[in-house]
Amino acid sequence: MEALFAFLCVVCVIYFIVITVYSGLSASYLVWIFFAVIFGFMAWFCGHRQNIKGGLPARLPVFVFTTFAAAVAVFVCLMTPVLRTASAKPQQGLSYVIVLGAKVYPDRLSSSLVKRLDQAWEYYQDNPRTAFVLSGGQGPDEPVPEALAMYNYLYGRGVPARNMMIEIFSENTEENIRFSMAQIANDERHKVRGEGPEAMGIGILSSDFHVYRAMAIARHAGYENISPIAAPSDPILFLHLCVRECAAILKDHIMGNLSLAG
Repeated sequence: MEALFAFLCVVCVIYFIVITVYSGLSASYLVWIFFAVIFGFMAWFCGHRQNIKGGLPARLPVFVFTTFAAAVAVFVCLMTPVLRTASAKPQQGLSYVIVLGAKVYPDRLSSSLVKRLDQAWEYYQDNPRTAFVLSGGQGPDEPVPEALAMYNYLYGRGVPARNMMIEIFSENTEENIRFSMAQIANDERHKVRGEGPEAMGIGILSSDFHVYRAMAIARHAGYENISPIAAPSDPILFLHLCVRECAAILKDHIMGNLSLAG
């Protein structure tokens, strides 16, 4: 076990260096240094527990290793539906597709947002009658609302204005879904059919690591007839994004935005 935890400690440090050099330092990347410290302590503990003066309480190693095993089990259990949803084939002919926003920088769109919009454009090529709800508000360090930047990008690629709706008030995934569904419910295009969004075929398009949580939030709110459309994410950052997404899933579950059962 000492060698295993030492190896994991080194891997975490190397991964932190790689993603920092690749995309610049982010506060969220420091979690890998935290993991490295934890694994380093566990490696030291495994190698020196017999030599520690006065010994240690018998329950301490049980607690340490049980906590580690539980964390791994939770990660695997959450990643299984995340990866399954990300690999699902998009359903064609949907009436609406909600495209979730991502970071907008002063001089450019983030890589995640560009990949989501390119996926939306590809879907439009095969489904020119689909309406896209572009969802995302304006953060304190963003020059414009995400939805407006998304509209400009897709319009520049040839998606007609009549195929796009913008939702500029949401600040998180739960609001993305709730506000977008309300906008769909008030859209004249479907009112003539006399059906609400609960009965309509609606897609949710987001990054592969994120689309499961968005789907779970929508289903928790009562929308069952929905389909995932996953956009690719950065392969180098994928592991970090999955770890961060696990924390977000647990947070939304605690806040009552989604249910992990079923």
